[in-house]
Amino acid sequence: MSHYAYLPYTITLRSSVILTSPGGDPNSSSTFTYISGSSVRGSVAAKLGNPDSDSAIKKEFDDLVLGGKARYLNAYPLVNDDRTLPIPLSLRMKKSVTLGSQPLHAIDLAAYDGRCSIDEDAEVHWPTEQLQFLGVDYISMIGADPALVQPRRNSRIHHQRDRHKGRATEDNGAIFTFESLEAGQEFAGVIQLRGSTEGELALVEDRIREVLPEKDKLLFGRSKRAAYGGMASIVFGETRNREVSGSGKEGLQPLSADVNQNQQFRVLLTAPCIVRNPETGQVDPVALERAFLEGFKNKVKLCRKRWSFELVGGFNRKWGLELPQTLTASAGSVLVFEAIQPLALEELHELEDGGLGDRKAEGFGRFVFLDQPLECINLAQHSSKPEYALCSGDRPPLVAEIESRILRKAIALKIEEEVESVVSQASNCPTNSLLGRLRTLLREPHPAEAGGTVNSYSKPLKSLTEWLAGGLKETAMKQLTDCKIRNSGSLHSWLQDAMNEDNLKEWLRLESLKRQCSLGGDVKISENHKELSVKLIDAVLAAMAIRNKLKEERNGN
Repeated sequence: MSHYAYLPYTITLRSSVILTSPGGDPNSSSTFTYISGSSVRGSVAAKLGNPDSDSAIKKEFDDLVLGGKARYLNAYPLVNDDRTLPIPLSLRMKKSVTLGSQPLHAIDLAAYDGRCSIDEDAEVHWPTEQLQFLGVDYISMIGADPALVQPRRNSRIHHQRDRHKGRATEDNGAIFTFESLEAGQEFAGVIQLRGSTEGELALVEDRIREVLPEKDKLLFGRSKRAAYGGMASIVFGETRNREVSGSGKEGLQPLSADVNQNQQFRVLLTAPCIVRNPETGQVDPVALERAFLEGFKNKVKLCRKRWSFELVGGFNRKWGLELPQTLTASAGSVLVFEAIQPLALEELHELEDGGLGDRKAEGFGRFVFLDQPLECINLAQHSSKPEYALCSGDRPPLVAEIESRILRKAIALKIEEEVESVVSQASNCPTNSLLGRLRTLLREPHPAEAGGTVNSYSKPLKSLTEWLAGGLKETAMKQLTDCKIRNSGSLHSWLQDAMNEDNLKEWLRLESLKRQCSLGGDVKISENHKELSVKLIDAVLAAMAIRNKLKEERNGN
């Protein structure tokens, strides 16, 4: 018979930390909003050293790292000395409500079965209001007043520089953003201890306290030697019998008594869960339902589930390789069961202690049993700083130049896309002779080229306007009107529209590009709309000339 104990710990961040989450921009890094159990487990492994160097270290490595006698559960934000948990995904609020109102009136979709017939009242089976997510990740549900909590995050922008020139260049100037958890925050986690006797549990606890002494500093996450993830400290508490215990509040109350027949209760995943289909052996989060039914020995039936799925990965420092990304049932997923037969509290505790699925040594597959859901519940909101700490003052000139460069490249790409859209739909394109004449017109000398100080494209556009208004011969004008593009519109009308500033903003989506390329302020477009018009028109005419030439070559062959 296995004995279990839970050793609580508190981690205080002395500097920002990045715990990279899967997905996102390849040049950027998003962070988890908690400290994963695998990070604490990695710290223990680093302290123990290489298990291949000594048989005694290998035995201890198996016990403390590989899950023989210790499992490292995730550390979530600490509020009022309480460890928070992932918020149930079934909780919603009305769209008319803004986060910050006190208290928050939350609606629990786990209390609604979703069924509706003509003879039934729809409000009984599903709320009629327009709902939205609460927008926070964690909830403190141990005390009598559940509170919503969101960890503070920061975002820092970096740019790559050429080592010899000391500045960013066209070929060496990538922008990347690091999102991190702010320093000064506290996170509470639990280490599950397992042994055959109570004395063995005490020995495992003492050894973990020796390996991770409170005076030492821990390093977590990415770039931990470059101002991220350093100087984290850990403090241990007194062991207890359960991972989650407390009185709670009705509707979010950990079970503390036997479950009677026909009584409903919930399972809340407190960590992502990796389960496999027993028939295929493949990872399949949908198999979570079957895994619980087998764990309960079919003494329950599933009433409803409110869940979601996410990808998890990892990194093996021993191999120097990333772990394969795996689809899991997300933390916060809720399954509502009804007991067919009475369930003793000891049976529920046995399931909690054992966990579920793969990678349990890293804190995966954890859950807690809660009471029957209520349709509505009031939640307090823990005060916190703004989620992101933004810099004040004007941006440095270098940042403005980087933004401008990014925007220029984005506009050039958008012009290419617009050219493809126009030319691919064109028919009866003008001859290359006429196209060449029009392109030559666009290359008329600009004041800047003639020694002026202002680069203006007014003259070529003015000349083009005069040609389109009657300056061209009838045969040339007919070629422009016979060329059909975009829902039977002519090239003649498109050229006129392309010189309109409003049309140009809409076609190239300039405002949207400015927002996407902004690093925190208003991005200035170095080209005026007349220069962009000339570039767009010239690119379209050039593409049509290439298309004519390829057509002639095919016909000649």
